[in-house]
Amino acid sequence: MLLNCLSVSSKNSFIESSDTTITISIDEVRAINKKLIERKYLLDIVSKKDSIIKYQDNYINEEKIIVRELQDKLTTSNNISKQMNESLKKHKVVSVCLGSALAVSLLLFFIK
Repeated sequence: MLLNCLSVSSKNSFIESSDTTITISIDEVRAINKKLIERKYLLDIVSKKDSIIKYQDNYINEEKIIVRELQDKLTTSNNISKQMNESLKKHKVVSVCLGSALAVSLLLFFIK
C-alpha cells in the first residue's frame, strides 16, 4: 500500500509532499487496527467501571443517611423509654404512698 506522506513544519502546519511514499504491509495495518479496537473497548470498560463506581458511591451515601436516621430514631426511642420508666417509678411511689395513707385512714376510722 502506498501512501502520500505529510510532513510537519516547525509551525505545526501540514505540508503535503507528493514525492515521498511509504509502504505499510497489510499485517501492520491489521495490527494497528487491532490495537485501536482494543483501545476503544478499554475506554468503554473504563467508562462503565466509572459509572458503576459512581452508582456505588451514591448507594453508600444513601445507606449512610438511612443508618444515621435509624440511629437518631433509636436514640429518641431510648430517651422516651427512659422517661417512661422514670415516670412509672414516680407513679409507683405515689401509688404506694396513697395506698398507705388510705389504709391508715381506714384503720383509724374503724378504730374510733
